[in-house]
Amino acid sequence: YVSRHGAVPVAGRLYVPEVWCGEDRRAKREKCRFPVDFGYRTKTGIILEMLAQIRKAGVLPFRYVLVEGLPDSALELIQTAATPPGFTYFLPAPRDMVVWIRKEAVWKRRALHWWVWHSRQKYVRVVKRMQTPLHAWAYARRIRYCFWHRRSGSGVDGDRSDGEFTHRRAAVSIGAGPEKILWLFARRTNMKKPVYACHISNAASPVRLAAFIRLSVSGEAARRSLQEAKDASGLGRYAVRTYPGWHRHVLACMLAHFLHGY
Repeated sequence: YVSRHGAVPVAGRLYVPEVWCGEDRRAKREKCRFPVDFGYRTKTGIILEMLAQIRKAGVLPFRYVLVEGLPDSALELIQTAATPPGFTYFLPAPRDMVVWIRKEAVWKRRALHWWVWHSRQKYVRVVKRMQTPLHAWAYARRIRYCFWHRRSGSGVDGDRSDGEFTHRRAAVSIGAGPEKILWLFARRTNMKKPVYACHISNAASPVRLAAFIRLSVSGEAARRSLQEAKDASGLGRYAVRTYPGWHRHVLACMLAHFLHGY
């Protein structure tokens, strides 16, 4: 949970590989005290379950959800977030995401007689689409330099130097999913060969560029908080053999990290 007051871990779930959910592992699950109705859940499904419980509790109000390092396809997260009650996500652009560049052309047709030109002028708008879609990174490289804005924020891959940012609405498609109109946020480093990073969001239009820049910086605060919990509280150094024991260890480490901040 990241706010202007700081960052702290608030929830955790154990991801269990799918091979542990078969009938041949029933004896091991009983020995490790797994729940009786335990079934396989993807990491995306675990994230959505934790978010639903946090929202139902109503203790921690949140507006945006930042997701990083999601190994599964982001299509499940995007489809679920698009349904009520939904939330506003901000996640890295998946590798299988393609973007269509739409070019707009406007023609003005005037009246034949000059004295009725002001009353009879007409506008014709034609939208053209490129035949071949592009990946998000290739699309970001095609954005002209005049649309990039330099701000003091986070660079790419942990670089704290100033970077250049831009955002725009684009028609994107992930995997075999349908085409959706989302926000595409791109940033690049101030180098001779800039490094690009792209994110997508379903935020309502319009959204200022400064809001997305703050979200990109908040991701670094969340990573730093988890690293502190692993190093100082032992979040990653567990030696348990049961399903409830893992959750108790994680809960104790998160409480220790929270109280250490005070």
